[in-house]
Amino acid sequence: MVRLYLGVFEDDEYKNFLPLTYTRPVYELKTGFFTLLERYKWFLQPEKIFLFTRDYLTNVLRRKLKHPGCHVNEVDSIDNDILMVNGRLLDLKLLTPILKGETDALLTENEVLAVKVKAEKVEEAVPKLARTTSSASQVTVVKRLFKRVITVKDHDATVHYPWELVNLNFAYIKHDYEVVVKKKSHDVPDGVILRGNPEMVYIAQTAEIEPTVIIDARKGPVYIDEQVKVFAPARIEGPCFIGEKTEVFNAQIRPGCHVGPDCRVGGELTSSIIHGFSNKRHESFMGRAYIGEWVNIGALTSNSDLKNTYGTVKVVVSGVKVDTGLRKVGCFIGDHAKTAIGTFIYTGKKIGVHSHVHGYVIEDVPSFTLYMRFAGRQPVELYLDSVIKIQKRVFERRGVKQTREDVELIKYLFKITEEERRRAGVTGKP
Repeated sequence: MVRLYLGVFEDDEYKNFLPLTYTRPVYELKTGFFTLLERYKWFLQPEKIFLFTRDYLTNVLRRKLKHPGCHVNEVDSIDNDILMVNGRLLDLKLLTPILKGETDALLTENEVLAVKVKAEKVEEAVPKLARTTSSASQVTVVKRLFKRVITVKDHDATVHYPWELVNLNFAYIKHDYEVVVKKKSHDVPDGVILRGNPEMVYIAQTAEIEPTVIIDARKGPVYIDEQVKVFAPARIEGPCFIGEKTEVFNAQIRPGCHVGPDCRVGGELTSSIIHGFSNKRHESFMGRAYIGEWVNIGALTSNSDLKNTYGTVKVVVSGVKVDTGLRKVGCFIGDHAKTAIGTFIYTGKKIGVHSHVHGYVIEDVPSFTLYMRFAGRQPVELYLDSVIKIQKRVFERRGVKQTREDVELIKYLFKITEEERRRAGVTGKP
């Protein structure tokens, strides 16, 4: 049996996904049931995995994955042919010519999608792909080192912006349910109201769902994972994925949502992705949003996902306004951000990591910023020591111990986001 080594790398387009990718490689973002990395693992079933990312994320990623066959930024450990895959690749069917040995590399005009590197070329080729350089530079390297190259015209082979992951979530939950759910669901508990085909609902055996909860699978499947608790009254509409240990309170969860693991959600949520350990416990609306880990959404915090003009939404990416081409786009919230009670977030706005926001968010909020324009105050920079202490308290509430790596990551992110705050006019200290 041929051993498959999988390598996953980033290019500089990870910046398009900031602030979400300050704290994770781009391939740790989600759509459907999975992160992009989990999707590669499921599709390819590799013997070993070699992940390449920015240096400051190395220790964080190693600790998070805890996988004996997974290596982070370790080129020297590769002792076999390896399939190097761009961490933004989504259409995995495109890998077929490489897997069949019909070509060495798959490109678009502007980016490397995947390359099969022979063992004798690993030392020369992999380090050049492993560095988070421009996608154009990576294309140049591959064209120089490999003769058999296929250029794909389809620009949709990869994701380029976070709203694409949100927009695709509806279809990918449907797809993933069909190909992944092979086991029989636990019986629907007595008193739970089921609409649609029972085969489109999976409820794990350890999930607890109270009577009068409505599960509606008429538009797509509903997957409720282990140790999930759903408290009445609540309505969950498919397609939807509720990750393990998540608790759902008095919620209206509309189609196209991925929540969890270990989240607390209530109020109305539609077409949104929420990473683990985040809270949206109280009444409010979140629509077409992408929310990172350990985010706390205060009571009555809501976001807009539709402009009053009904025009397409423009989002600022690396200082440039990008027309999404979509009429509905929500907000993008980085890890450990917090919103105060009654916060309102305008359409297409971003909130940086570890920021605290109050009132009306009418512009992108830099990381490590106390934002409260509604009171006539200029945004100010949070104290670094305070951020570290807050994280420690938040972790303790979920039984998680803050580590040296966590603290070092905060300090590094604080440093590399200084320019971001300066450009936004964030003043020194509160």
